[in-house]
Amino acid sequence: MSCLLSKENKKGIKEVLKSSSKINAYTIDYYKNIDTIITNKSFGLENSIYDKLLDDEKASYYNLQKKIDNSHLLQQVILTVITLMLLIIEAYFKRNFVADISFLLILIYSAFNLSSFGKAFLSLLEYKDRIKVALEMLEYGKTDKTSLRNFKEISDDKAPCIQLVNLSFSYNNKPVIKNINISINNKDKIAIIGKNGSGKSTLLKLIAGLLTDYQGEIIWNKKSNLDFNEIRYYSQSANLFDRSIYENMIYPKESYPIEEVKKLVKKLNLNSLVTNEEDLLNKTPGDFGAKFSGGEKQKILIARAIVNKAPIVLFDEITASLDKQTDTLFTKILNEYFEDSIVICATHKKVGIEAFNKVYDLDAK
Repeated sequence: MSCLLSKENKKGIKEVLKSSSKINAYTIDYYKNIDTIITNKSFGLENSIYDKLLDDEKASYYNLQKKIDNSHLLQQVILTVITLMLLIIEAYFKRNFVADISFLLILIYSAFNLSSFGKAFLSLLEYKDRIKVALEMLEYGKTDKTSLRNFKEISDDKAPCIQLVNLSFSYNNKPVIKNINISINNKDKIAIIGKNGSGKSTLLKLIAGLLTDYQGEIIWNKKSNLDFNEIRYYSQSANLFDRSIYENMIYPKESYPIEEVKKLVKKLNLNSLVTNEEDLLNKTPGDFGAKFSGGEKQKILIARAIVNKAPIVLFDEITASLDKQTDTLFTKILNEYFEDSIVICATHKKVGIEAFNKVYDLDAK
């Protein structure tokens, strides 16, 4: 009986595990993209998504538990009916019914004590699978503790929008950047160049506020009317969310005109991935498997930057995996979409360097 009821509840158990797996997958996805969430200040959006997943899990667990309880009740009813039938049969066919009453009492006692086996059996299946999911989740490493910006603020009509003054940063007591001095004015297009390991990414993360344990000063001029909460940071190492291509392209917006997104797909030459609107709205990066390249991921991040045009945009090696043709396109995009923004781009390439009005070479330090 327990096995039959277990098969009946199999679908409900799968739904419960599916909802739990979604929460686990979301949690992993969240921390893989924590830099993106921090720089976009999209905690409210992520909390609403998480709340919906929790509500779905609660509903699936309630429905499964209801089925299990009903199954348990059915077992009790069947056992009670069988026991009564045995009593009636024993009384009808045997004259020495009183003599055999002790045997029947033992039978009844054993039956009702074993009736909880079915419920325990179903619970064991559920707990086993939940523990399995939890152990799989523990295979992922801990994420670094995120930090908040601690810029110094001034109010000066003549000062630059942002100043980096003798800025230094060390990792494990090893200097990464040392005594960097940069003045950033409104609408500046700045290229930070240097070989790998020169500290380009570290410098952009400091400006983005993702690192704070530095020496020197990052000075924010309030007279510039720029909100440092509007800094957007896009890195070649950023992960895409396990959501549709459309959702990835417009993040953290929840909606954006689909026709405008289609134009970006065409402009950035993403047609090999997105052949129609269904691909755009339903397929996730994982659906493309090995076909999904680093360059295509970077194009999606560039599209995200265009959709969410901010006053200060930081591109960290965002063109690293792009071909020469797309490099040239990126230069045009800077002029077309980010004319009024401060753009700081870390790159090891010299292609398109003429698009920037300031160039800082960290190798020269």
